[in-house]
Amino acid sequence: MHLKYPGRRRGSRMLRIPGWMAGLAVFAMMASSGVEAADASPSTTVSMALVDVAQPYVAVELDPEPVVVLSLDAQPLIELIEAVVATLPPPPPPPPVWLCPISTPVRFTDTYGEGRNGGRRHLGVDLTAPVGTPTVAPVSGSVRYSRDANGGLSWHLDGDDGIYYYGTHLSRFGSVTGHVDAGTVIGYVGQSGDASIPHLHLEIHPGGITAPSINPTPVAAKACNNTL
Repeated sequence: MHLKYPGRRRGSRMLRIPGWMAGLAVFAMMASSGVEAADASPSTTVSMALVDVAQPYVAVELDPEPVVVLSLDAQPLIELIEAVVATLPPPPPPPPVWLCPISTPVRFTDTYGEGRNGGRRHLGVDLTAPVGTPTVAPVSGSVRYSRDANGGLSWHLDGDDGIYYYGTHLSRFGSVTGHVDAGTVIGYVGQSGDASIPHLHLEIHPGGITAPSINPTPVAAKACNNTL
């Protein structure tokens, strides 16, 4: 690495260079085995009057005439920078990808919170599609399956984003269990359980399976390019 700063005034033996450059030169000279003057006679010397590195400029006295090029070993500086970078925290992870649970065009039926028999209310949104339409994991996570009288065949997805997702009324399960990537087929639209028409009932529980659900319609409609 070479530092070349021809800032010497005419008729003067003083060279004015920025203070940060002088500080860098001092650091490099301390870290390296020595400083050599390139393109100058053997008798050329460089004496630095360190006024104050914090000041905008410091004075460097040159003898004799030629512009002096400081030849510095950059390796100590590179190693210092690498050591500092190694202590920095890693960047935050990118936001998770959220995919439409059904890859084909769907129709949204039933609104979140609608009443049901027995004082129940609808805790999700229904995505209507033909029987056998693949349903996919909206995010990456761990999937498992269950069946009961109300939901029929269901998938449960513990998302890597910390959210629990529930899809039910399937015609059959997906062929994979455990951790899956977003977009992996984890079931097929059906009419199992107490469903009156083929559809995927989708619920989102940000706090986990035992936590209250939230209205999944806005995020699902956006992911499915559906304008309600």
